[in-house]
Amino acid sequence: MPEILLGHLHHVSLASVLQLAEGESFSGWIRIGEKSKMGFSNGNITQASIGDLVGVAAVREQFLIKSARFVLDKGQPVDGPALGHVMSLVMDGCRIADEWHRLCPMVLDVVEVDGVALQPDVHGVVDGLDGSRCVFEIAMKVGARGSGVVDPLLMLLENGNLAEVADPKHELVDDWFFQSGDQSVDAPAPTPAPSNRPIPEYYDALDTGRVALKIREFATAEAAFLDALLARPEDRIATQNLRRTRQLRDLELS
Repeated sequence: MPEILLGHLHHVSLASVLQLAEGESFSGWIRIGEKSKMGFSNGNITQASIGDLVGVAAVREQFLIKSARFVLDKGQPVDGPALGHVMSLVMDGCRIADEWHRLCPMVLDVVEVDGVALQPDVHGVVDGLDGSRCVFEIAMKVGARGSGVVDPLLMLLENGNLAEVADPKHELVDDWFFQSGDQSVDAPAPTPAPSNRPIPEYYDALDTGRVALKIREFATAEAAFLDALLARPEDRIATQNLRRTRQLRDLELS
């Protein structure tokens, strides 16, 4: 199959790649690193896999990959029904990635989970919550898929089954976040951590922007993410959130 586009998710977001494929009625495969791929038929995603995950779950997990090469191999339409509208899958994937980043640094402890049915991955994370380690540390230790634990953890927090008991460990997570995919294919060297940690206003602005984006207050979200970039210039997380805000705003206005 001819390769029609090569790139790196360090520079081009998966959301942009998928929207391009949809807009061009692409048929063939998008391969991300060595273990992740999506099949397309006339712009629709009909197959997806990453490791042992397939279908929509695999699409969600692929949004947590931020440093891997991708290639578009044009070919025949890939058989199968559409997994969903591409824009809906993009918005869901971006939400999962955003919430995972918010959850990762949190230091949580269990209040009460007796009688609550938990899937194995979630159970492993909850069992590890001890009020001293952050969610990221525990998830990496037990091998939990970030995309599979986001919504259950959010529900447990909302219902009071879990509680945040210490300051988030942003310093631990920032340099390693979004490592839950294939990172092995010629990825660029990570940006060195700054010698002085980000000023607190960075996190305040980032949180303000996320809240505003959830309720579709795009002007407020854009201003907040710009404030985050003023506090920490060229920050990838703030840049990605700003780009997504503008994409969603433009989509709503179109």
